Amino acid sequence: MSGYRLLTRAVIVAFRIYCGIVHPVRITGEEHIPAEGGFMLCPNHVSFLDPVMCILHIKRKIRFMGKMELFKHKLVADVLRDVGAFPVDRGHADLAAVREAIKTLTSGQGLGIFPQGTRSADNQHTQMHSGAALIVQRTGSPVIPMYIDGPYRYFRKTDIRIGAPIDLSEFGRKCDGQTIAQVTDRIDRAIWALKD
Repeated sequence: MSGYRLLTRAVIVAFRIYCGIVHPVRITGEEHIPAEGGFMLCPNHVSFLDPVMCILHIKRKIRFMGKMELFKHKLVADVLRDVGAFPVDRGHADLAAVREAIKTLTSGQGLGIFPQGTRSADNQHTQMHSGAALIVQRTGSPVIPMYIDGPYRYFRKTDIRIGAPIDLSEFGRKCDGQTIAQVTDRIDRAIWALKD
């Protein structure tokens, strides 16, 4: 945490204590996270705690897109940017966010995207959006599926399962509509296959 500002370090310590006591987790499959180079982590989305758990428990730093509304408060925005998050306008085709996501991957960093787009508090299998597929087809980065066995329950461990990289080699770098739909479906099925 030495690279973070004092406020961010304090927030991380507070969340680490809170989550360690109230929402402990058990992570399996972290060996599937590449040791170096860009990669995209694609979890299902249960709670606002999901990216927090990734930041706290996964060794490699992962940048997350966050809805633009979270960045309106300066102190919150400062902490989010310090941990690598960047805003996305979910109501429109946010080209600036897409460019930042592509830059993150091509510069060898980890990028976290929730393909469901929004939370499903009761952890239902909702429709996936195509943004993750578009970005990965543009960059050719490995895609790592992750399943959070939520919802989180007080004082009970939540299982977080990380899967092997998804084999998308048959699609090459094509970005036509049919390919993006097929890649989205492949990511979708890989995430939910980890449920069982």
